[in-house]
Amino acid sequence: MGFGLRDGPLGCSTMPLPLDCPAACRYEMDVEIPWDLVAEERERLVKSISKSATVPGFRQGRVPATVLNRHYEPEIIRALAGTFVPQYVIQEVLKRDVEVATGPYLEAIRLVEGAPLKVHADFEVFPKFELKEYRGLPIRRYDVEVTDEMVDGYLEDLRSRHATYQNLDPRPMVDGDIAVAVITAHDGDKQVLETPETHYEIGAKETMSEISEALLGKVPGETVKFQMTMPQDHGEESLAGKLVSARAEIKGLTSRELPELDDEFAKDVDNSLESLEDLRASVRETYGAQLSNMFRQQEIAELFHHLASIHQMDMPTAYMASRWNGALDRLRQARGVDDNADLDKHIIESALGRETIAARAELILDRIAAVEGITVSESEIAAEVQAYAQARQLTPQRAVEDLRSNGALNAMRDDIRRNKVASFVLAEANSPSGDESDASDPAADRDAAGESGEQGA
Repeated sequence: MGFGLRDGPLGCSTMPLPLDCPAACRYEMDVEIPWDLVAEERERLVKSISKSATVPGFRQGRVPATVLNRHYEPEIIRALAGTFVPQYVIQEVLKRDVEVATGPYLEAIRLVEGAPLKVHADFEVFPKFELKEYRGLPIRRYDVEVTDEMVDGYLEDLRSRHATYQNLDPRPMVDGDIAVAVITAHDGDKQVLETPETHYEIGAKETMSEISEALLGKVPGETVKFQMTMPQDHGEESLAGKLVSARAEIKGLTSRELPELDDEFAKDVDNSLESLEDLRASVRETYGAQLSNMFRQQEIAELFHHLASIHQMDMPTAYMASRWNGALDRLRQARGVDDNADLDKHIIESALGRETIAARAELILDRIAAVEGITVSESEIAAEVQAYAQARQLTPQRAVEDLRSNGALNAMRDDIRRNKVASFVLAEANSPSGDESDASDPAADRDAAGESGEQGA
């Protein structure tokens, strides 16, 4: 019949405030809505349902308004709340010295004929806290220098990715041969690995030693069973370093031909380039940007940890539950699973811990922004909107409409401001003695930047 309330931040809910919400994160208030407004809106609601309402003892469309008021009173009260709470309750709480996280939760709505509509509302609010010293934090800073050796290694990776393969006649494989195989692995009854058809160079450092040993001497068409140790840095703690049962289906034997590292190769990689030197310059810039971004994320993570550690505070229960659910959704999507049960407990706990730290750190960054007068200009917003529009092939006007419709424009402003504050605090940080780091290991850095080759399980 059109009655109803929506849940969510600054959305009305008839559910009570979570019982385990910390006292520092609770706020309650009573609001009275004038009877003349309530009566007018109630009359409109009753008229809207009078023609279709059915009440025992009365013909459809002939039910008196007084009867409809009594019969549909719970629904009418909910609809009245949906109409007036945004105007009276939410606007009133926004005038007060609190920052709302979720709510209002409408615990009591009392409707008495001729009297103001009385609403008792609870809110989850962000806690108040004393801002501690945020300058001079001991945060490791990374000095990124892209060396010639790094560029050379990156180019070799590019050559590998542009390699061509030729099938060879079947024969027993030896060191240096390149096998095409599909590898699966099981831990008991649970499948923990399944690769697509992948090229494995037998004996190469990129190929796990157990795989090389299993393929050595075998012929395409064979299936070989073996034992392999899962990587120590495997995402699931229960599998890290664990010995599992594996099987390799050998699909073929190939030879690999690497392209010459010359001007023509540079044009094949990017047709906007003219020479190998252009490619080297592009690689240096791209590689540097990747490493800078990676190290920036590491610095931000350490900054968040420090800020959260020195500002201990309770957080709103429902607000954090929403953030945790979002974090798990992203984690499942990234790992291609549909259920939390498919995720290792340690991985879940780490993700939720990071989200908790991030939530607290964001409050602290917002407070620092207020203290330091750090704001976001309209030109900065316009630049982000333009990037958003270009990425989605939208007009700037349509991009703004999309962002406003889902509240993302305010979120974008918050993100820009917090990034500016983080940069400010990092610039004021002190790198611990002996902890300054640089990108000195090309192979490790290429892997960390997501540029490792295709070989390996």
